[in-house]
Amino acid sequence: MLIQSDETFRVAGYHRLRAPQDASEDLAQGPIVNVEIEFEQWLGGQPLKAEAFLDIGADNTMISSRWIREQAERVSISTDTPKIGPDGLLIEQIHLTIGGLRLPLGDFDRPIVVAEQEAGSSEVPIRMPGLEDLLLGRDFITQHGLLVVFDGARQAFSILAPVDPANRQRRDRVLASLIL
Repeated sequence: MLIQSDETFRVAGYHRLRAPQDASEDLAQGPIVNVEIEFEQWLGGQPLKAEAFLDIGADNTMISSRWIREQAERVSISTDTPKIGPDGLLIEQIHLTIGGLRLPLGDFDRPIVVAEQEAGSSEVPIRMPGLEDLLLGRDFITQHGLLVVFDGARQAFSILAPVDPANRQRRDRVLASLIL
């Protein structure tokens, strides 16, 4: 299933708000995808909209603690948060919907990190690079066997999820055409 097709690099909304002077720079543009996140228990499992940066250079997927606070404030429950351990790892099961495909985000072997974007915060022990709501790392890409293609010349990207025989064949054809 082609879950993102020829999407243009862009800047996340929070990045534009927080650092507007950098948002127009070519290097600020990147593979941003609109997603919905559902926590197993937090906020009754309602789907929450987020912008995710697809970061093949990151080992681990991270969720911004700033984004979590914003979601809690949006529904007026400023003290409630998802289940987060003292090590900054999310304990609660969550799912991510991207391009119409619902996928589990993390598991016991690949816990999701809740990280702070602002310097000096002691709320969570880990810093998150970037100014997006969610950073999808290699753990997410490998967990779901996604094929990600970047076109630097056009500043675009596509994501293929080989969820059925036809898409596994499509993945094999793409890979065969790239291997010399």
